[in-house]
Amino acid sequence: MKVEIVEVADPGSGQVVFRLAGARDTASGYWSSGEDAQVGESTVELDVPGEVTAWSVVAPPEPPESSVADVDGGVAITAEVLPGEDADAFALRVGVGVVLVELSGDVSAVAPGTWVSLSVPKVVLYPFSA
Repeated sequence: MKVEIVEVADPGSGQVVFRLAGARDTASGYWSSGEDAQVGESTVELDVPGEVTAWSVVAPPEPPESSVADVDGGVAITAEVLPGEDADAFALRVGVGVVLVELSGDVSAVAPGTWVSLSVPKVVLYPFSA
């Protein structure tokens, strides 16, 4: 997925501030690469490490666009659930990309086309050449 690195907050730890391509909201994440992050556009895989324990099914936003934004103590992601084959993980449309997440608890209300909102401690950005 395309993101814009807005700021390299801490080069030593890899902490960056980014936004989804075309989005207004920014979020903090960790750059995972042998090379330092640079301000500007990058193509990355966005990863949510571990199982997500703080989540809920929500009404689709208007307009129906996913979002990734900083919240107290972490990052909030709101996205549409996509069809998938894995009973343990869900594919979410985030921007023009897809993020796989593991949701804890009762997931019976989670189905393709529903929207979920997650709160996670961190996200990791893995850059690659498109």
